[in-house]
Amino acid sequence: MGAMAGPSPELAAVLDTIVGPIRRVLHEMEDDEVPVPLRKVAKTTGGKRLPPPLLRSLLVEIDRNEWFRTKALEEIDAAAHPETAAFLAREPGWWMDVTDRAVAAAAAPSENEDAQRAIIRKLEQTLAEAKRRAQDLHAKNQSLEKETKALRGRVRSLEEADAVGAGYEDVAARLRAAEAQLQRERQLRLEADARVSEVLRRRAARQRRTPTGDERTVGRGDPVAVARRLDLEIAALAAAARGAEPPSPQGEPASGEERLRLPAGVLPDSADAITWLLGLASQVTLIVDGYNAGFLLNGDERDVPAARHAVLYQLDRLDRLAMTAHRIVVVFDSGQGTTEAPGLDPGGIEVRFATEAASADDDIVDLVAALSSSAVVITNDRDLRERVEAHGALALWASAFVEWVRAA
Repeated sequence: MGAMAGPSPELAAVLDTIVGPIRRVLHEMEDDEVPVPLRKVAKTTGGKRLPPPLLRSLLVEIDRNEWFRTKALEEIDAAAHPETAAFLAREPGWWMDVTDRAVAAAAAPSENEDAQRAIIRKLEQTLAEAKRRAQDLHAKNQSLEKETKALRGRVRSLEEADAVGAGYEDVAARLRAAEAQLQRERQLRLEADARVSEVLRRRAARQRRTPTGDERTVGRGDPVAVARRLDLEIAALAAAARGAEPPSPQGEPASGEERLRLPAGVLPDSADAITWLLGLASQVTLIVDGYNAGFLLNGDERDVPAARHAVLYQLDRLDRLAMTAHRIVVVFDSGQGTTEAPGLDPGGIEVRFATEAASADDDIVDLVAALSSSAVVITNDRDLRERVEAHGALALWASAFVEWVRAA
């Protein structure tokens, strides 16, 4: 898992200009001269942009390895590459120079913005059509399920009345036809849901690369606002270059690169966070605070079974829409008086109930602490979010999940 999300196009362009000559120096060095942490960087040649983890490695090594920094500075033509020379020399204000150039680039209009916006508009139309198709199929599924249920009831009544004859055969034949049609329609609904997921992923990818109208207006008219928008990623890269990472709390992955983080601009309490989760290519364990999300979805804290049904139904839909088959665990508090046993729901969601001696929160924290892989926890409980984050999990708000459900 990459800890550092890719920098914005403006910052990436500035960094490309700076590190390009340094990468050429690396490429020309003898193999035994290349610092061990930079061997992968040295093998990435040509015009290909460095992935964020390799960019971070290069920045860290430039800062820590005085021999490499001095050698690169000697090999580079300072007159031809003044930005790189200043970067290597660590002259006062070197990060401010990077920030200034990134802000200037962000404030300038992009040549392909109109083309990108046209693609997004087309994706919006495709998404609306895909959603309508999925909704129509969902309604058709419900109608067929009711018809099939009624036919099954008639077949059972005829069997119990021992009225097996021409009428029975006719109803049984209609039942078989209805069940076959229902199976076909369910498959079509799954395909329609997958189509919605794919279009959502493509739209999200385009939107990350194309600023909204408000961002463009603010960016061009207010350089200070643009600077603020870039603050987080500039600070993250500067910290990486200094290697000044805070000590990890107990249970948190030792390496920041192992920890999941939301992309820049995506908030943990927004539906965009769930959309990002749907498009995640790497498998994670998704843990849901069951009643916390269920009561928000159902709107009635007195109807416990309905809350459980609501959250399991929507998690099953999320599971079908996700690009990757994540492990999904939902934990319910036993204090709600359920007598159900843990297990798998029909959609493959793991269902757990907290023990009498512990709360669902404690069980979720214990589960996160025991995992060796990345975890995402969905809850509106601030204390629980802080506890799981201390163990390296990414915490998203239950209200983000509810917003995603209502927007779909």
